[in-house]
This record gives sequence, structure tokens and C-alpha cells, in this order.
Amino acid sequence: MMSSCYYILVLCLRVLVVGGPTHDIVVVDRERTVRYGGPGIYVSAAASVLELDLEVYVLGVVGWRTLGSLRVIGELGGLWIGTYFPWVEGLVFEHVYRGVNRVSSMIGTATALPSSTIFNAIEKIRPDIVVLSPVYGEVTIGTPSLLYHNYNECIFFDIQGLQRRGLARGLPPIVASFIHASDKEAEDIYNIVKSHILETSGYGPIRLVHENSVEVIGHAVGELNDPTGAGDVFTFLFAYRFCRDYSVVESVEWASIITYNILPTINDLVKNLSSDSHSLGDG
Repeated sequence: MMSSCYYILVLCLRVLVVGGPTHDIVVVDRERTVRYGGPGIYVSAAASVLELDLEVYVLGVVGWRTLGSLRVIGELGGLWIGTYFPWVEGLVFEHVYRGVNRVSSMIGTATALPSSTIFNAIEKIRPDIVVLSPVYGEVTIGTPSLLYHNYNECIFFDIQGLQRRGLARGLPPIVASFIHASDKEAEDIYNIVKSHILETSGYGPIRLVHENSVEVIGHAVGELNDPTGAGDVFTFLFAYRFCRDYSVVESVEWASIITYNILPTINDLVKNLSSDSHSLGDG
């Protein structure tokens, strides 16, 4: 679906998602499926399903095994502005879910995304919202803070990609509008984050952490059979709502409810589009 921004004169938002597409082998209750994924696909899918008046730009690196993801992004209305390196495999993961817990293994190739590339994209697109969601530490440690101090956009940072690579300990201070982390990830970054942390815990409470204060501001709505992409969708929906002048609590509540309601539809959509791609193997 192409954004209605192209057809009617409305003040639509521009969203830049920084994070490479992935080739995901997902195991839930011993059932194995293969699909494309990553923050750009899930943000594009959420915007498409909800028919939001915005443009989604996706910046990252694809390899030969993740190249088919670009077709999925396009089918979902997203605009790819990244780079293709045919000599690398790309971001390939195996995700094994055991209840609410997920064990992820990187079995592909991560390629660095220079800060200058991100800055150039921002200068060209002029986004209202930037969602930094490196899947496996593709961005440099200082990128969130540089963006936050140099631009007026809402900068939202998901720490998961640094955590996967074991980079979340001993980092310099990180500054952004908000940082999203799971409860386990948040434990490693309390002392280095100088921003508000949205801490989620599967199907439990959502906490707002800032300096020495911790406040429960919401709860996950319910249990999902396949929670793949939940963090990407929640982070984007929170950012979208918050940047439209809703409060933190209102934004969290809305993002939680909508994520729970639309994620099954999104995952079905992504599975179907992935199966149609010519370059998607079974891992």
C-alpha cells in the first residue's frame, strides 16, 4: 500500500528506520518457519495495516541472502534507501521461542553502517521520527547521542542489537529521546543511559526508568502465540503516538493495545510475502 501522503494534501510524518532486513528462521512450539524480518519490514507492515499517513524509509545493508527482503519492504509501502553488498550473506538469524523467552543465534553476516551514511540520509529525507534499531550492532556506539544532539527529530533507540553482540556493557553515555530495552537488557545499561528507558518484559509490566526512579506505566495486553516483531512494532507505535503530542503513559497504552491486536495480522502478512520471494531459502 502506498502512503496516502502521495494523493491528498495532509501533514504526514516521515519515519526513518535504521536497521538491516533479516532472514529469520523462527521456531515456536517446535514449528519452524522461515521469513524475512527486521525493524524496517515490521514498521512498514504496521504503517500499512493501520493505514497511517506517513512515509517509512528503511536504511541498512542487505546481502545475497537477504536481498529478497527489499521486495517485501516495497510491497508493504516502505521505501528502501540502503545498500546491497552481493558478496556478504546478510543478517541471518535463528530465533527459538520457549514461552516468553527467545534465544537468538546469528548465523549470517553483519555489515557496519557508518554514522555518515545515517547523517546523509537524515539531511536528504528530513524525517520527523528516527528509529535506530540495529539488529546486530551495525551502528557505532555513539550514533544515537550524535543524532540526538544535532537534530530536532524524535530519536528512539532500541538496544537489542548491541545486546546481542555483547556490546551493552562498558559503553559511553547514550542519549536519545527514549530507549527501548527488555528487562534483561536494561540491567546492563542503567548506568550509561542518560535518557528515559522504556523497559518491557514479555507479557509483564512496562516500566519507565530514569536516573534513580522506576515507574510502572503500563502492561502488555496479553500473550501472543508468535511474538516475532513485537518489539519493533511497539517501539515504532510508541514513537508515532508520542511525537503527536500524547503523553508517555497514553502512548505506551495505545502502542501496547495496537501491537497486541495487529501483530498476528502482520506476521501472517510477512510470512505470505516472504514465501513469494524468489531468493528466500530455508536456512
